[in-house]
Amino acid sequence: MRHLNLFGAHLSSVEKALHLRVALETTFLDKDNRTELNDRVGLRAAIVVGTGLEERISIKKTIKDAYNAASTAVHQGIMEEKNFKKLPPAAEICQKALWGFLEHDGLPKDKDWFQIETEGFAPRQHRG
Repeated sequence: MRHLNLFGAHLSSVEKALHLRVALETTFLDKDNRTELNDRVGLRAAIVVGTGLEERISIKKTIKDAYNAASTAVHQGIMEEKNFKKLPPAAEICQKALWGFLEHDGLPKDKDWFQIETEGFAPRQHRG
C-alpha cells in the first residue's frame, strides 16, 4: 500500500507513474511471474475487481493503458499529460483490489493466483 499512497503524494508525474507500476505489480503478480507483465496485471485486476464481462474488459484495458504509460515514464523519464491521465483510474482499481484482499486475509499467495485465474476471485473467509 505504500506505493499506492505515494502515487497520491505531491510528486512528479514520472515518480507517480513509477509508484503506481510497483503497486500494480505487487498487488497482481507473484514473484515467479515476470513475463508478459502488462497482460497478466490487466487480467488479474479484471478478475479480482470486475463483476461482469464488460466491466472486466474495461478494467483490463484501463490497467494495461496505465501500465504502458508508467513503463514509458520509467524507461524514458518523461510523462506526457495525456498518459498521466491514464493513471488515476488504474490507481482506483488497485485500491479496490487491495481493500478486498485486506478485508479477506491479505494478498493472495503465489499458489492462490492459479485458482483465482481459473475459478475467479472469491474472497477468503476471515480466520479467527
